[in-house]
Amino acid sequence: LGMIDSTTATQSLTSALKGFKLEAADAMSVVDKLTAIDLKAATSAGDIAQGLSQFANIGSLAGVDIDQAAYVATIADVTQMSGASAGQSLKTIISRYGNVKAGAYNQLNIDSEGGDTSENLNDVEKVLSKIGISIRDSNLEFKDFDDVLGEIADKWNSLDNVSKRAIAGAFAGIRQQESFLTLLSNWDKYEELLNVSRSSAGTAEIKYQSVRESLEASINKLQVTIE
Repeated sequence: LGMIDSTTATQSLTSALKGFKLEAADAMSVVDKLTAIDLKAATSAGDIAQGLSQFANIGSLAGVDIDQAAYVATIADVTQMSGASAGQSLKTIISRYGNVKAGAYNQLNIDSEGGDTSENLNDVEKVLSKIGISIRDSNLEFKDFDDVLGEIADKWNSLDNVSKRAIAGAFAGIRQQESFLTLLSNWDKYEELLNVSRSSAGTAEIKYQSVRESLEASINKLQVTIE
């Protein structure tokens, strides 16, 4: 997986697989995804794997899938922070999205899907309601994180700076705002990397075959020069 030692890479990959509820048999497919993104972004497959391992479990609970390695790669590519740091940012962002304030929960009618509360579950819901975006499918069910982020991205370029900062603050707090703003401001890059991940079958084998062929060619050239 490049750039990090094999033990760390294996641990990161294993953690990501477990977090996203994938089987060992899926490992090669995941390596394909990471390798394909590696070829398109200024970050290594191993670094992306470390990022994924940071938020895999909380991400899975929020409806995020393994292809969102594209989140990590976009943030790391643009900011040049490590994959692990990008992953930590995403863990914070996804956690804040799914946070439920105790006071709001106490007002929920949990016996009725039709019931509602006038109080927002968290700051994300409060801020997004101002721009016409809901984070819940129903009273008791959050929308998938990816879907809500996509709705924000559709409106992003039309928003004023104050609204953008308010949304970033609600999702990411003070310390992780850069990652959130970077992701939304580079959504085209994210979508490109997402498509790369989704169409990545066989990439790892092709890449490593290319490396082998290049190495063999270099050895043959060296032998000719010596002779």
